[in-house]
Amino acid sequence: MIYTAHTKKEIAFILILLFSLYIFTTNALAKVYTCKEDGYVIYQDTPCKRVIKTNKGTAAFDNWTLGISIKEMKNQARAKKMPMRPISIAYVSGYNKKIINSKPKDRTYAYNTKLLGKSTQVKLYFTETSKKLYRIEATVHAVTAKLEERKLLYEKLYTQLCEKYGEPKKADTEQVRNLGNTPSGIISKQFGRTFIGQLFVWSPKPNNAVTLNYKKRYESLTFYKLNYTDMKLSEQNKRETTRVIQSQTNKAIQLDSNRL
Repeated sequence: MIYTAHTKKEIAFILILLFSLYIFTTNALAKVYTCKEDGYVIYQDTPCKRVIKTNKGTAAFDNWTLGISIKEMKNQARAKKMPMRPISIAYVSGYNKKIINSKPKDRTYAYNTKLLGKSTQVKLYFTETSKKLYRIEATVHAVTAKLEERKLLYEKLYTQLCEKYGEPKKADTEQVRNLGNTPSGIISKQFGRTFIGQLFVWSPKPNNAVTLNYKKRYESLTFYKLNYTDMKLSEQNKRETTRVIQSQTNKAIQLDSNRL
């Protein structure tokens, strides 16, 4: 058979048409996903792996990250089946979706766990309006332990923190107030040292602080209180709380203005 130039063009056109139909049919039957993996573009017939992004922060106690939202916290609690609860609810034995969502106005959540073999309550504090995690507080209860055991537990806890964050500084009274570790901003320095203790403070990152309560005779401590704080978010929470209080007060005044 003799192929003319015209015939060759027709054959080439038919081949291109058949190849296009093949590609179209293949894509229709099996969708091709364009994904990125380790910096490279790859093509595959399954959906790309989902990358979960969270707000920047510092990994803290129990792998909680300062700066995450309440929604992200709830998702993690569900995934780990944690007995998370709003602080206004006294106790829950296991993960309960209804309970964790029962107090939408709460900004503090808690759960019970164990640290160093001792009962530990963990509290997560979120900013008032932006709902970001700004402080994590873990209270290790050692009241039932003997003095020698308390001494060893405290030394082990202190050593591990030093290995991770370096040597700490002792906090003065003003730092204690700013970090939110006292029941009142008006307590005396002596009262704070006697009944609450001073603080060891580590600064793993700028604007981040890790604290541990301290006494000279630390074996007399019946609890160890660990705090992980994002100082910027802590200050932001103060501003947000003030604005909320001002707004609520203004509304109350306007509501009753005709009665004054």
